[in-house]
Amino acid sequence: MQTWHLVFACLLLFLAGKSAFGQEIQQWNESGTIPVKYFDTSALLDAPANWAVTQDAKGIIYTGNTEGVLIYDGVSWDKLSLPEAPIARSISTGPDGNVYIGSYDQVGYIGADSLGQPAFISIRHHLPDSSQEFQEIWSITSFDDGVYFMAHDQLFRWKNNAMKVWNAETEFQSIVPV
Repeated sequence: MQTWHLVFACLLLFLAGKSAFGQEIQQWNESGTIPVKYFDTSALLDAPANWAVTQDAKGIIYTGNTEGVLIYDGVSWDKLSLPEAPIARSISTGPDGNVYIGSYDQVGYIGADSLGQPAFISIRHHLPDSSQEFQEIWSITSFDDGVYFMAHDQLFRWKNNAMKVWNAETEFQSIVPV
């Protein structure tokens, strides 16, 4: 065997041993990482299609879902069904702390029923008769001057227990602060 073959074989063995046994174990540093928790669909009450999410001042998470609003208190999930249309397409926490919900021909917020349980409180009756049928509320955005609900051809602002309505010339695409 030639000398360079022997040197090459020794070098390979040295490097293989170094990579197999000589690696340092690096410690995991969590600073700067985002905490993520995975929930399988069985934890989500068999309603896996989520459209929007918000969190209130108490840390409770509200998810707009195909089956209504899923509420997570950090331990367990609960479901709040919506009247008439089950899909909670959009959801947002308003400047007043209320969690607002948009659905098909429905706008409102989460309040409490007579037993103190979460309940959907509709504010649709504050809309003029000509604006009662608006189909999907695709987006809800909260600003200091109110909560805005966006459908394709109408925009509603909820402020001081009153609704203001704007009609689109073509259609609304998004709500962006200026």
